[in-house]
Amino acid sequence: MGKPGKRSKKGPEARISLGSLLLNYTKKVASVAIKIKNWILSNMFRLTLFIYRGTFGRYAEVKGLKNKIKELKECAVSERKTRKEEITHLESSFSLVEAENMALKERVQELIAEKKILEEDKRDALRRLSEQVSVKLRDNNPNIADLNDQFRPTKLAEMFSELYDNEWTSAYALLEGPLEEELAIVVLLGIVMEAYVFCEARVAEPWTVTTEWFLDMSVPGAQQTRKWLKDSLKATIRTKVHAVENEYELKIMAICKNDKLAELLLRKEMKLFRTKCIELCLLMVTTDPPVVLECPQWTSITQPNTSESTKDVPNKSVCGKSGEGKEDTMRPREITLTKTHDELTDIVENASSEAREKLLFDKDLFKEYTCRGKYLDYVVWPALFLHKDGALLSKGIAQGTEQYQEEEKEGWTWLTVGQTK
Repeated sequence: MGKPGKRSKKGPEARISLGSLLLNYTKKVASVAIKIKNWILSNMFRLTLFIYRGTFGRYAEVKGLKNKIKELKECAVSERKTRKEEITHLESSFSLVEAENMALKERVQELIAEKKILEEDKRDALRRLSEQVSVKLRDNNPNIADLNDQFRPTKLAEMFSELYDNEWTSAYALLEGPLEEELAIVVLLGIVMEAYVFCEARVAEPWTVTTEWFLDMSVPGAQQTRKWLKDSLKATIRTKVHAVENEYELKIMAICKNDKLAELLLRKEMKLFRTKCIELCLLMVTTDPPVVLECPQWTSITQPNTSESTKDVPNKSVCGKSGEGKEDTMRPREITLTKTHDELTDIVENASSEAREKLLFDKDLFKEYTCRGKYLDYVVWPALFLHKDGALLSKGIAQGTEQYQEEEKEGWTWLTVGQTK
């Protein structure tokens, strides 16, 4: 550090160096400017030509682009006009298509409704055809069982057996005191057999009037109508039991000539047995075809025999099997006395007025009552068949004996019985 009052020796020299530097820089700048000026002057023509070419070249390009834009605008206007016409045409076509579509929808709805009607007609036709086939199969055909029928033949057979086990037993207990055993059995057998004959005739009367006066079988649908009437008759027949039982009671009481028997017939046990017989017999005769009872050596008192050729022949029940074919099973049958089996013909041909030959005991048809034997002594309870000449539904009950002939008995029936113990 120098002493105060003395100047630094480096100051002037520093200022000279700075000035020199500035001067040199200025000279260099001036030299560069001169060179640029000289280059511009020497290349002025080229530069002017370049600018001219650039300016007028771009102008032509811009003009070309403007022309192109104009053409594009004109093309766009034309295209828009064309598109608008197409849109108008499409809108018109769409309206037509929409109207056609609506018409087709309406037609489709009509076809759907028509299809529904046709399907209903088809179902109805199939139903009617099925009913016709069903009617033809079921009408008077025991081989087709109606499982909806609570009183079909097999069920009636069960009820008929229960009738013997219950009501018959009670009624027999009432009669076995005043009457001999066989006479009591004859009375009860007569009640059930006469009830069947009575019910058969009672049902046949209105049925004959209906079919002969109001049903023309040559008219289409007559068979279905007849089958419907048969089914309706059976469905409503139980409502007629009380009225028919009263008619039956009046009829047998008018025929009965024995006061003691008449008094017994009016007892509660007998009335209950008689009512049950009427109910079951009405159901049997209104079954299609009717269920039948068979009782050899029994003849109806209320309906006399119309067959002269068989009056001396030991016979089976008027309710037995007979005939073939598809006749109207609800019409009244001619009352005939026929044999139980063909093989019994030789046995009964030589019957005399002094002694009556007995029928062989048919174990396929009857069960033994209290005695067994080769021959049939008397029937206790009738056999039940599916229909005329049909299958056996339930066996009857009969008394057997070993005696081939029996002594001549006094003529008696359950309505004129006078013997008592």
